[in-house]
Amino acid sequence: MLLFKSNKKEKEVQRAIVRLVNQHTDALHDDVRLESRVSLTAAVVVVPWEEKRYDATCALSAVTKEFSSTGASLVVSRLYSREDIVAVGMRREGAIIFFRGTVMHVDELGGGFWVLGLKFSEVIEIESHPELKSLSI
Repeated sequence: MLLFKSNKKEKEVQRAIVRLVNQHTDALHDDVRLESRVSLTAAVVVVPWEEKRYDATCALSAVTKEFSSTGASLVVSRLYSREDIVAVGMRREGAIIFFRGTVMHVDELGGGFWVLGLKFSEVIEIESHPELKSLSI
């Protein structure tokens, strides 16, 4: 009898998760994309561009969601606007590499989180932006 109750509860959990996943994936099928995405979760640091420099005092940690060959989507805890410029730093081969990105879209997740769609325009030369040198992931 205990096994039957356990299976029933497990099936209920599975149905709820499938409904939740389907709710979020239906919107993805309507989206026409020019290139494919790769799901990849990694910790990054996001630094806003303010008054002709990156403002390291406003840097925040975030998590990547997906990558394309020209950009990424991030889950962040700060609201950005379309066209905002940010630096995104991530670990690569023991160092941090920074990309300059433009916010292309912002989608609210709820709970104080947003998904940013970024288009990267360049790899940032760290020597040109010493304000980024002190940041870590």
